[in-house]
Amino acid sequence: MAQVINTNLESLRAQRNLMRTQNALSTTTERLSTGLRINAAKDDAAGLAISERMTSQIRGSNQAVRNSNDAVSYVQTAESSLGTMIGNLQRMRELAVQSANGSNTRGDRQALNNEVRALAAEIKRVSFETEFNGMAILSGGSTKNMVFQVGGNQGQVLEVGPVDARQQTLGTIEAWPEPGDTTRLTKTQMEDLQSVGQITLQGSGPLASVTITSPSGGGTSPSLEDAVSDLNKEIQKLANSGTPEGNAVSKLGLKASLRTDDQGRTGIVVNAMYDPDDPQNPLFQVSGGNYTPAFAPATGAFPAAPGEAANTDDAITIQEINVRTLEDASKAIAVIDGALDRVNSMRSEMGAAQSRIEANINSQSMVSQTQSASRSRIRDADYAAETAELTRVQILQQSGISVLTQANQAPQQTLQLLGGQ
Repeated sequence: MAQVINTNLESLRAQRNLMRTQNALSTTTERLSTGLRINAAKDDAAGLAISERMTSQIRGSNQAVRNSNDAVSYVQTAESSLGTMIGNLQRMRELAVQSANGSNTRGDRQALNNEVRALAAEIKRVSFETEFNGMAILSGGSTKNMVFQVGGNQGQVLEVGPVDARQQTLGTIEAWPEPGDTTRLTKTQMEDLQSVGQITLQGSGPLASVTITSPSGGGTSPSLEDAVSDLNKEIQKLANSGTPEGNAVSKLGLKASLRTDDQGRTGIVVNAMYDPDDPQNPLFQVSGGNYTPAFAPATGAFPAAPGEAANTDDAITIQEINVRTLEDASKAIAVIDGALDRVNSMRSEMGAAQSRIEANINSQSMVSQTQSASRSRIRDADYAAETAELTRVQILQQSGISVLTQANQAPQQTLQLLGGQ
């Protein structure tokens, strides 16, 4: 091998290997100091992309849990206030029953009525002053559902229905309301739909070709619960069919349910989701038994029965009752019973919503946990492996420096040749 001075190949080779060792030492030191195996895209490009997507899911799930806890607080606030109303209504009913007893004098009933009116005023105060984050939640300020983002991705929402516990809505019997109002059945509709047989839903306008008939009937009158269940199954079956008619029904969001009036009679209503201000609103009619109402806007339940006035004569609410006479006390009992049914129904809806939200919290917490474990396996540093690597590269660095020192001294052998001459 030629003896040269200008180019020291052994030194260059030692420098290159020492540089590689220093880079490895730098990487290992960085991993040990940050606790991450992937600190930059160069460490693992695919792993970085995957772990970042997981980070989005984890952070979204964690925020969804916080959102769900807010929803629980909202529901608990509404439910606790409704519980207060129940207590007041129970006391009002107790007073009405007491006033309906013939042994009371006029003065006795007046004293009982004073307490009834005070309790009614308290119900009104609670309904208007119950707030959550500055929003009145019992006064019917919104007819739309409260939507909570309870998942980490778009569209993962949970809706809690609006709560209208205003004093003037408790115990009311009224006919088809104005568009956008809360939908209720008239007493006549309740009575007509007690014996339902089959139920048929038929549309008009864009839904003129849609007719949905429940399979109930067959010579026997099913229970209202069975009839509603059958009709909802048929609606869902058509909505899932993928046909243009099915898509229209799905968009309309038709759903049958039961409502109870203040006399304890139960009937069927069919609600939809269309905007009452939309001039293109389709119409639909529902028939059951011998009752066939006219077409109604797709924003609520049945209109008034044929020939029935828009407002019934016996419409009465909690804010209008009194127990000053035996007759008034007896009527008050029926109205309060209706109010109790309505408030209890709203409480049960709040309780069901809370159970569902709490189940979602558990689900999202588990999603966050499993995603975090998966991300850890991809991105976190293994300290056992990294400390072993650190020891290895430190030894290589020390040996590399030693070899480089010897390589740099190799050209000095040439001096021996010069000295020999």
